[in-house]
Amino acid sequence: MNHKAPRTYELNEKPPVPELIPLCLQHVLLFLASTLAIPLIIGSSLGFSSAEITLMLQCSIFIAGVGTILQSLGVGPVGNRLPIILGATFTFVTPAIAISQAYGFPAFIGASLVCGVAVALFGAVSVKFIRKVFPPVAMGCVIMVIGLTLVSVAVGYCAGGSDSPTYGSLQNYGVALFTLVIVIVLNAWGKGFVKGASVLIALIAGFLLSAALGMVDFSSLNESSWFSLPQPLHFGISFKLSAIIIMALLTLVNLVEFLGDTSTVAFIAANRVATKEDLSRGVVCDGVASILGALFNSTPTISYSGNIGLIGVTGVKSRYVVAAAGGFMVVLGFIPKLAAFLSLIPTPVIGGATLVVFGSIAANGLKMLGQQQLSERDMLLIAVSLAIGLGFSATPTALADYPFYVSALINGIPGTAFSAILLNLILPKDKAVPAVSEENTQVESK
Repeated sequence: MNHKAPRTYELNEKPPVPELIPLCLQHVLLFLASTLAIPLIIGSSLGFSSAEITLMLQCSIFIAGVGTILQSLGVGPVGNRLPIILGATFTFVTPAIAISQAYGFPAFIGASLVCGVAVALFGAVSVKFIRKVFPPVAMGCVIMVIGLTLVSVAVGYCAGGSDSPTYGSLQNYGVALFTLVIVIVLNAWGKGFVKGASVLIALIAGFLLSAALGMVDFSSLNESSWFSLPQPLHFGISFKLSAIIIMALLTLVNLVEFLGDTSTVAFIAANRVATKEDLSRGVVCDGVASILGALFNSTPTISYSGNIGLIGVTGVKSRYVVAAAGGFMVVLGFIPKLAAFLSLIPTPVIGGATLVVFGSIAANGLKMLGQQQLSERDMLLIAVSLAIGLGFSATPTALADYPFYVSALINGIPGTAFSAILLNLILPKDKAVPAVSEENTQVESK
């Protein structure tokens, strides 16, 4: 079959295997770039051995693969059949360290397990409530802030990562720019498979350039074994009420971000607003994956916004591509050396590739808002929620004297989401869209 015309692969289309493999691989690479630091930070902060940190990384990848397959393909009421990558999240890095230092790492595992069960039950019985308090206007705001927040992360990657001794060097920016240009060129002028795999091709090209410049250290491969089984509850498990309360607050933040991501991917991949089934089945799956994450020594899971942005950039919307990426991650969970090799891609290369990816998320949030008939009430909701979320995100020192959970609930994505939800519940409904739209139309016609 001739594939000269650009192939986007819609939600339920299955690409041929020769195209499926590289298309799913770029999702895997983006996922690894986002998740590798999580077990490293937690493990090193708690004094774990290199073998224990490797085990945490292995388990995180394995559970992400299982959760991604469940979410993309669905099993009964579990999984919303949308192309969503699930995996460990940075939201729980700081509380994991704090709880572990106070009560031990098993207490963090126990609190994660309890919250995972709560999320799964919440998704099963409370979807009508979710849909009522989280309308399309609120979703559009959250999607925009997700993209705008992640763009700053991508810029930090372009500079080399905040912990890099060469942070902000001309070489780092040069490699990032090289990678970015390839993504832009292939998306603007590429066709068929080349356009769909633009990010993967850019990552490979950026990796080769950075290797030639001596930016890739292959010595770490010697420390990884070829085959190893994930070990459940390696560190044990215990239950502390205070740890569960802390985790419950942050799980609420996680849930709001997941709802925003689900709305984004439904809009990008299916060109529609997320249905109550999308939200319910998706939340249940996230809860199930978080339960498995706790049992396998990892943090609760979250949808990966970068991979959703990748769908928007490449136009490859197939849930089977993402499910194949999940299968690849399951395999990586048994082959630590291969996972270690894929993790060698330098941070500036990731930054250059994800700059467009993250920007496309913000653009889709703007597009969703543009498709709504906005009333004065909606404009007030948008103005306040964006101001709170982005305002505190731009000035993190404003909340420096407050507990971590306060800044976590107000800053960035959670701040936008909670503000939008609260305003949607308390603002008077008498300024309905039809009435305002008719009035505005009459004014404009004069």
